[in-house]
Amino acid sequence: MNATREQWIGSYFWWTIALQASIFLLAWLIFRTQMVSVAMVGIALFVFVLALRRLDIAMLIVIAEMIAGSHGHLLSTEVIGFTISLRMILFLAVMAAWGISFIKQSSRNHFRKLLSDERMLVWIPLWVAITVGLIVGVIKNGSMVAFQDGNAYISTLLIFPWLTVTWERWRLRSLLQVVAASSIWISFLSLGIFYVFSHFQIFTLTNTY
Repeated sequence: MNATREQWIGSYFWWTIALQASIFLLAWLIFRTQMVSVAMVGIALFVFVLALRRLDIAMLIVIAEMIAGSHGHLLSTEVIGFTISLRMILFLAVMAAWGISFIKQSSRNHFRKLLSDERMLVWIPLWVAITVGLIVGVIKNGSMVAFQDGNAYISTLLIFPWLTVTWERWRLRSLLQVVAASSIWISFLSLGIFYVFSHFQIFTLTNTY
């Protein structure tokens, strides 16, 4: 019983709960202020540096955000009329750090080995479909609309840094704890929001929304 509990609830579990609560509180405090852009740049730089040193931890942060991150828009800002979300900057930070590390440390043989990984094969049909869909979307609706509708699928490229990490037993245990903590966080948050919307007056609901 204790072994099972330790597998799911450990240091990574509590760190994830603390991280989710901190980001939610930060987003609430700086909502619709200029500090959103500052916070997002700071988070991007932090995750970028972290990914250069500990790619596995950076990937866990990305997974935690994907599970409990309000469609990636817990923090978001506009740049030249285009909405940039927290999920986008996490993706860019991790991919940039992975790309730099991969170019510095890898040989052509290593690159071929990554591409020939059997786990990569299942993604190829999806990438083909995404590419075709984006091309059709650009032709019919323009590049901006096509990108806004299909940018979420670009996150599948995270399979490259994911496969670069050696997911040993202790890393898999940390992954389980992050998934468990993020799932519990978003579940309780959803129940809390449901309670607010079902018990409070319109004024409170408008501000909450």
